[in-house]
Amino acid sequence: MTSGGPYTNLTPNGVTATAYTDNDVTNGITYYYVVTALIDGKESGNSNEASATPQASSSEGRAILWVTMANGSDIDYDLSMTEIQNFINWYQSKASGGVGAPFYTFSKNPISPYTSRMDYLVFNQIVCWKVNQY
Repeated sequence: MTSGGPYTNLTPNGVTATAYTDNDVTNGITYYYVVTALIDGKESGNSNEASATPQASSSEGRAILWVTMANGSDIDYDLSMTEIQNFINWYQSKASGGVGAPFYTFSKNPISPYTSRMDYLVFNQIVCWKVNQY
């Protein structure tokens, strides 16, 4: 659980599939992973390190997401907990150097005469946010 190791061998008997799920984790703790290959009885060097921080499933209910922008403005959204988790996942990915859009899109109820209304929050303009679940 420390970046850079030491690492614990999760599969002493090996994995032949292209995917693996570590189910022995605690929500809110960051885990660091590397992969090695065993070829002709010899182990390769470590892959690049990857990390993951599991979160409790909180797809039930709704909440108000309050976002403070760099210009001092506050924006609020009434969202499902799934939508809020999607936003948090996007932000965490961008903050850790992940790829993806430089902005997050929220669809809002249109106001006449408009047929759609979208907010685009630019990643590097977000100062902080809070979630008030109800």
